[in-house]
Amino acid sequence: MIDDVLDFVEKHGASYADVRLYLDDQGESLSVKNEVVESASIGSESGAGVRVLKNGSWGFASFSDLSRPESICRHELFAAAREALALAETSSRLRSFPLELAPLGNVPLVANYETSYSVDPFSVPISEKIALLKDACAALNDASGKIAVRTSELTSGRFTKMWAAFERGLPQRRYITQTFRSCAFELFVLAIDGDEVQERSFGHGGIAHAGGLEFIHTLNVQDLATQLRSEAHELLTAPECEPGMADIIILPHHLGLHVHETGHAFEGDRLLGYEQTYVGGTFINEIIADIGSYPFGSEAVNIVAEATFPGGYGTFAFDDEGVPAQSFHLVEQGIIKNVLTSRETVQQINRRIGRNYFTQSNGTMRAASYTRMPLIRMTNISLLPGNVTLSDLIGRLDRGLLLEGTQSWSMSEDRKNFDFGVQYAREIRNGKIGRVVRNAGYTGNNLAFWRSCEAIAGENEAYMLNVPNCGKGMPGQSMSTGHRTSPALFRNVEVFNRKQRGGS
Repeated sequence: MIDDVLDFVEKHGASYADVRLYLDDQGESLSVKNEVVESASIGSESGAGVRVLKNGSWGFASFSDLSRPESICRHELFAAAREALALAETSSRLRSFPLELAPLGNVPLVANYETSYSVDPFSVPISEKIALLKDACAALNDASGKIAVRTSELTSGRFTKMWAAFERGLPQRRYITQTFRSCAFELFVLAIDGDEVQERSFGHGGIAHAGGLEFIHTLNVQDLATQLRSEAHELLTAPECEPGMADIIILPHHLGLHVHETGHAFEGDRLLGYEQTYVGGTFINEIIADIGSYPFGSEAVNIVAEATFPGGYGTFAFDDEGVPAQSFHLVEQGIIKNVLTSRETVQQINRRIGRNYFTQSNGTMRAASYTRMPLIRMTNISLLPGNVTLSDLIGRLDRGLLLEGTQSWSMSEDRKNFDFGVQYAREIRNGKIGRVVRNAGYTGNNLAFWRSCEAIAGENEAYMLNVPNCGKGMPGQSMSTGHRTSPALFRNVEVFNRKQRGGS
């Protein structure tokens, strides 16, 4: 059936076409609040999308429900192909220049990939998972009467995607099948004492990984719950964070999100003005002509896109253009070296740079669903570890702050300026960790921020923050990304008090 559709669109003038089938997209989300089941949602869907390039323009159409009889699915697939061809023909009349696809290079004709796992979460009884969540929720409580809200959540996902494509000028078609799995666990506690309200959690996305439910057995859930509860109590009586310039050490549960928000600026479609929603645009436009030599950060800063790293939400074998997953530097020893590209943006970005800097796509095109066209998306955008320890970083500071846990975030439209609120902060005095302070945040300019990075802790203290809901595009798409970081020291950063600024 897929080959028949590819024959059809080729016969009707397409120079390229791909078909994506989502065979069984399953999701499960369980939530317990104050030891009572708050929600339990389980769902699955399937469908297919057809994308064609004709007369230098894209056309796309999709349909849902592959569980119907084959004859109906065949009819729907051909109808989607006709609609995609018609849309490409119409849009080609409005284009100022035809799209050019960068060459693929040496790629396999047939490939299969599957996320490694040990325990399929969908094979574990829901009652067993609910019991785990209730126990975790109860561990967040105590007899103080100040723990007002406590929640525990477990989210699981699994889907299989089949991709097939033809391209004029290439002798054979390509076929790729990939199966992805993910699990995430979250604890949240909200403590209240009079007018003071504080919360603790594991940061954006909880504790998550690409794989099965086996990861939950590596966690000491009771100890984690006790830690969060204790820290929430500490925050209720802690002194306020004092605003001003400070040296700060950021821990991975929050630093991963800062890397995430910085990573958006490297998306090639933003660079070209195609992405203006969800805080669109990028300050990289100001420096793109000097890519390969411009000092984005200090020499300690190495930011990589690593789509092949195990356990990341941004891990895969091939993107949705059939380009192999890659690992490469965006920033190497402080110098900007790459942006995220697709086959169609390579030559456009080269024209923006003013020279032939890129030759091939670096494999970052992904769609969130069969109902959407692929976009340039972050993979696992990570800050590579250094060669010191967290204790070494703390020992360097006479006065400073240790920051962890995401409370809030805000970015300027070009991703250059930022405000981040953190949940939990501790003072550092004379190279030692001191008292807890509350309502801390930090703000600044991303170029100045990354240039202020003095040192990064090593691999043993690295943590992968997996983000399940990165928004982009119009219509919107929610994509999963990963961000591996180690604790890092930044000098002379502006710190603020969230409460004094009227923030949350």
